[in-house]
Amino acid sequence: MAEAVPGRKRTIWLALGGFLLAGSFLLLLVANLGGPGGSHVETDRYRVTTEIVLSDHGRELRNTVAGECVGYHGGNWNTGVHDSIVRQGDNPFLVLSDRSLLMFADINKCLPSPVNAGDVYTFDPDVTSAVLGRQIRMPFAHAWRFDDVDDPTSIRIYAQAELFRSGVDDLKVVSARLSFAGRNVGEPLPFAGEDAFPWLGRIPWADVGKPDYATHLHRSTFSGFEVQLHQLGEAQRCAKFDRDAEGPILVEGDVWDACPPWSGPGLGWLVATPGSGFSRIDYAYGQRSTLHVATLYRATWLSEKGAPGVKDEDSIFYWRPELCFDGLCVRGQAARRPTWDGFRLYYPRKNQVITVRWQSPAVSTIFRRRAKSS
Repeated sequence: MAEAVPGRKRTIWLALGGFLLAGSFLLLLVANLGGPGGSHVETDRYRVTTEIVLSDHGRELRNTVAGECVGYHGGNWNTGVHDSIVRQGDNPFLVLSDRSLLMFADINKCLPSPVNAGDVYTFDPDVTSAVLGRQIRMPFAHAWRFDDVDDPTSIRIYAQAELFRSGVDDLKVVSARLSFAGRNVGEPLPFAGEDAFPWLGRIPWADVGKPDYATHLHRSTFSGFEVQLHQLGEAQRCAKFDRDAEGPILVEGDVWDACPPWSGPGLGWLVATPGSGFSRIDYAYGQRSTLHVATLYRATWLSEKGAPGVKDEDSIFYWRPELCFDGLCVRGQAARRPTWDGFRLYYPRKNQVITVRWQSPAVSTIFRRRAKSS
């Protein structure tokens, strides 16, 4: 029994030493990660320009939009230590000859690291890797065309890659280049999109919680539906339906949840035909496009036209048309609330599915805005 006490002391001292060692490691980890909330140390800052050259009905147009890229090193408890880069600035855009505005998506990028003076990269929708030589892969995205820079009532959405390949509506991208534009640039980034878009400049901008926040949402919200046909693989077939049924079958709620994830190659977007008063939209299985995704309409304009809809607590108007597919009409399901995600129509025999997605963007939030517009 007399030797048991020193043994217990050794155990206590070993445990205490282990605790102190673990504590030192945690302190070192906290120092590296910046505490529970994490922190980032700026490691680089540089400017880039994105130049778009476009053929507009045979007339060449070009615009260059500036951006700033800021590199960080750091992390937090969830992600660990890592390097990241954040871009600030406008999406690339062009004001077309008819005073519409074409805005591109996902090509407001930063240059691959390490960045050097004179670096120039070309966007290509068909490059198979993220960066190949001096080419950058343009990810899948949609381009938006506002019908009027002074008073837009609609946004026509294009499959952006087709603007680079064959062109859409007599618009074709001749080239799109990303270039290094220097470090330690003193002047602030311009508000290029707001300056080129008078309607946007007239919409007050405010942060969340400020009195004008609901105003700019109300005035800049657009509404519409993206309706696409997909070919499913056999693994995506839903056993809850008779495989020989022709369809379409409306799928929603628990039935949809019980099916495998329905995804597959897109066979085109169904063409929308709005009816009188925008109370109904007609679609047909056989009328599809691989170029035009959808058309969105300004919510305040729809409200003034007497289109059916509801207003939320911020007086933002949400369009509620009846959606009809070759005579099958869906009433009361479409856009029943602002966060509604959509529904699906299934063709078991063809093993195809039409996905219907509600779109309701507040476009003033996707442009770089001044703190307060005049």
